Amino acid sequence: FRNKAGVQRARVQKRLSEIQEMEAKNLLRQDIESAYTSAYAAEQSYRSSLVRVEALGESFRMAQQRFEVGAINAVDFQVAQNNLFNAEADLVTAKYQYVFSVKVIYILLGIVAVLVIVMVVGKQAGWIGGEKPLEVQIGKVSKKDIVEKVSASGVVQPETEVKMSPDVAGE
Repeated sequence: FRNKAGVQRARVQKRLSEIQEMEAKNLLRQDIESAYTSAYAAEQSYRSSLVRVEALGESFRMAQQRFEVGAINAVDFQVAQNNLFNAEADLVTAKYQYVFSVKVIYILLGIVAVLVIVMVVGKQAGWIGGEKPLEVQIGKVSKKDIVEKVSASGVVQPETEVKMSPDVAGE
């Protein structure tokens, strides 16, 4: 009975380990997908910031020319200059956000590569997926008496009781 329960516990433990492995893989995949999405969004933000800086640079150049000829006042000129400055600051932020997002992807891919290497080496070494071999002892055959020592309180009962009698029924 104890052996059967031990085998069942081992099977349950093995299944729990498989579930934990699957959860870890899903979590890692989710982190990688999230990092990729973040990097893609950061790249798009960087590209749009480039276009915005270019457009506001041209707008500022035109505002500067108009200010020099007196077509706009100093406040409008200052607004155009501030818009360009803010766009350039946003460009720098978007650039570093993009660089950071790409670095996060590299780190996650490095973790995946290390895990794959560890799994391959572990599989080949028998650490992962290999069942422990059954140890068998070999000895020389000889005739011996079977003696078992039991130290416990109470009475020792056999699993199967065999009744032997010199009387044979039917004779």
